[in-house]
Amino acid sequence: MDEELVDAAPEMLTRHVRGWYSNRNDADLPFDDEALVLRFVAEGGKTLGAMLNFNCHATVIGPTNRLLTTDVQGGVRDKLADWIGCVPYIFTGASGDLGNRQFRQGNDFAELRRVSNGIAGEIMKGAFEPIELTAPKVSRFEHHVHYNNEDFYPQYQAQLDEVLEVLANNPTFDEKKLADTEKEMLEQQLQRHEMDFTVAMTTLDFGSVVFTTFPGELASELGAIVKGAFDGTGKHPVIIGYANDYQGYFVAAHTYGGSSYESYVTQMPKGWTEQMLASYGEQL
Repeated sequence: MDEELVDAAPEMLTRHVRGWYSNRNDADLPFDDEALVLRFVAEGGKTLGAMLNFNCHATVIGPTNRLLTTDVQGGVRDKLADWIGCVPYIFTGASGDLGNRQFRQGNDFAELRRVSNGIAGEIMKGAFEPIELTAPKVSRFEHHVHYNNEDFYPQYQAQLDEVLEVLANNPTFDEKKLADTEKEMLEQQLQRHEMDFTVAMTTLDFGSVVFTTFPGELASELGAIVKGAFDGTGKHPVIIGYANDYQGYFVAAHTYGGSSYESYVTQMPKGWTEQMLASYGEQL
């Protein structure tokens, strides 16, 4: 009801979080370490709603767990709720190749508390600043993808043979966890034939802040291409991943055939994602 509406002022906080997660294939590679909180505060200081974003896979709790858990995203959200003033809506952005693999000291709930408290602690070092928002301008970008996946069967089979060799040679817990995932996804690739799908991205421009949705797991460095499309505009870009659809991993061309298992299972041929994102920037 209109009579129940109240005015609220938007505030935003950004922090760069390090030491808790990184590019999960190589901790020395660049990654999007920005954490962001956008909240709406009524007169008198009451927080009416908030959004929280940081880019990391929720992979602290190990695969032997059979309890329902929100993992690290939920842990950070819960730790920040009182400090923000409400339970925020949380989302991750371009984090297809991000995780806490290099920093993890276990895979139980004690480790989840340690990691959640650490990330939340870094975010709480920031300060909120008032921002101005305008009525949103909404645009949609679509990119059609079509090819014969059978052309890549020899490559998938060679990669699967390597994974099976790892599994046959007494891998460590983390090695086995990764290899099991690779095996499952490569076997799925060998069941796919003609690929025909459309990648759709929605841009919601609120003036000083602009949100872009992405229907899958976008590599962090490719997320930088999306954000770079807004350089010089005065707008703060934010990516909402896993949005409106899920079409798997989208990875950088130079990672194909390397240690990145995401490149084994992506539905996009090498270099096609960069071309798609370049078209997105040209359309803006």
